[in-house]
Amino acid sequence: MTHSPTPYASSSGELNVAAAECLFHIAERSSWLEQRELTHYVPAEFKREGFIHLSTGEQVRATAARYYQGRTDICLLVLARPALEAHLKWENLRGGAEIFPHLYARLTVSAVVDVLAIRWEDSVVRFVADA
Repeated sequence: MTHSPTPYASSSGELNVAAAECLFHIAERSSWLEQRELTHYVPAEFKREGFIHLSTGEQVRATAARYYQGRTDICLLVLARPALEAHLKWENLRGGAEIFPHLYARLTVSAVVDVLAIRWEDSVVRFVADA
């Protein structure tokens, strides 16, 4: 299936070259919609964990499949990495060798450069223009 391309996702639902300079956060759509007009976005887990889970372009597909398989109430926030650097830590808190970016601050809404819908096609995640 083809989708409308965006600056960050191709018509096939893959992240493209522009996305390589970005980080990503999988958000509950309702939480994002409630907070997108504010100065900061704060997901529910931030209050409990003290940071916001992020992924690189190479990690986000596996993260979506591992923790959000089949969910339709989520979206992908595309984040300008330079805007996050001051509060970013790369770490693995669950064991294993792979490190993930964690944002130890509220997310400034202006760092969100795009929002992509997450679609599941035969259990494969696709990132597409948010309708």
